[in-house]
Amino acid sequence: MKSRAFSLLETVLALGLIALMITVLGILFLRLLGSSDKSGDSAAGLQLADSVLEQAIRNKNFDLPALDHKIRLYTHDARAAQEFSYRLTSSATVVTPGQPAIYYMDVHVWWNVPQGGSRLHQGKLEASVSRLVTP
Repeated sequence: MKSRAFSLLETVLALGLIALMITVLGILFLRLLGSSDKSGDSAAGLQLADSVLEQAIRNKNFDLPALDHKIRLYTHDARAAQEFSYRLTSSATVVTPGQPAIYYMDVHVWWNVPQGGSRLHQGKLEASVSRLVTP
């Protein structure tokens, strides 16, 4: 009877392959967590933009100057609030002379980076909602 034992080289190769697989799975898991956080923040950013736009329309604030505002929201971590910045812009266009102007209103929201910036492995961290409004 022959008994076959693993050589040292085979053992080292097997352990190296297992270590590589564990490392790849760990990196994949961390990327998935980052993606989950980004999608939660994106949903909160879109909801914030829509809420700000609806409130401006409801209050008939069509000619406001474009100012940056900040708000802290709890998105994916109940212990730490996320800071969101947003800017509401509005521009009037007269389509028919003698008729009220039509307003193009836009709310741009960004978080974790300066406006227009991006983060490694997450891309741009911003959301925007626009609408044409007649008073």
